[in-house]
Amino acid sequence: MNTKTNWVATIAAILLAISGLTIAITKDTTDDGQGHKKETYSFHVNEAKGDSAPTKEVSVPQPIVQQTAASTQDKNLRDETPPLAQKVTPDDLTAAQDYTKEVQATQPALPTAGASAGFIGCRTQFVRNQSSRHGTRPQLQVLHYTVSPNVLGWADVNSVVALFDRTASQASSTFVVDAEGNCAYIVPIENKAWTQAAANPYSVSYEIINSGKELTLMQPAGYAKLRSVMLQVSARTGIPMRAGSVNGCVPRVTGIVQHYDFGYCGGGHFDIKPFSKAATISVLTKSQPVPKQVKWLNHRKAVHFQYRRKCKHAYQRKVRPATCARLRSDARKLDKLLKRRPS
Repeated sequence: MNTKTNWVATIAAILLAISGLTIAITKDTTDDGQGHKKETYSFHVNEAKGDSAPTKEVSVPQPIVQQTAASTQDKNLRDETPPLAQKVTPDDLTAAQDYTKEVQATQPALPTAGASAGFIGCRTQFVRNQSSRHGTRPQLQVLHYTVSPNVLGWADVNSVVALFDRTASQASSTFVVDAEGNCAYIVPIENKAWTQAAANPYSVSYEIINSGKELTLMQPAGYAKLRSVMLQVSARTGIPMRAGSVNGCVPRVTGIVQHYDFGYCGGGHFDIKPFSKAATISVLTKSQPVPKQVKWLNHRKAVHFQYRRKCKHAYQRKVRPATCARLRSDARKLDKLLKRRPS
């Protein structure tokens, strides 16, 4: 089977995986008058699962998947122990592993219902490139872009999904969103997407279709869809809709960050630069108040970390510092609040 036939079969398989679609494939060949032929395949479908309006035609030019594979940043993002040649110190990696274990021990895992729950406004289309979080609850929502151009319709999203479904690419993301607001949900949020190397265990990732050369990161419709999806993720995970920060490989403030923030821990990538992270997060959050339940959970985590740091050996030495007693009291109060329904 030649490359062209492989490509057509791959896209057709992806579309047929979406239940309830009726698909017809047509081929169009054009000649520029200088002997160069261009082939375009059009997939005519009756609906796009999970979207508010039917998609009657998805047109995917043949070179798009190959172009996406060539331009999407690199293929080692599954590796959570980036080589020391990338200037990641053993201490950074140990800190990331310790943080992951801390989250596993102190926060409940997400329910394993990603395949059935889906996200409003996104087409559910899970890819092969994913792995278990082993119960680690996500702490960050991470912004990326694909370094591939936006194309009207679903062609751009479909090409990235096809790339992330190839085991050889060793990369994926939780969502893919384009400038017009077409969205594919491709890795369950309770699983790891392979997007930011050492930070994979506690990240939910968003690949935005953008070459990095556009005037804006997204169009208004794209921002609206991205904001809607991030609010849904925030509600399910407890990640606040605010600017987050990281220190090396470890989150310092839970919230929204960009791939660039991780430095070499995330593979040394620069996205979403040259676009402004602060301006983008401002558009996405629109000064949304942090829910009380999230505030209580954040306070509870802070109390726990203080107690572990200051008091974990105190009782072995039969010492009863007043600080430790206060922290235990604060923890009990917060545990009671967390059992309440948020107002």
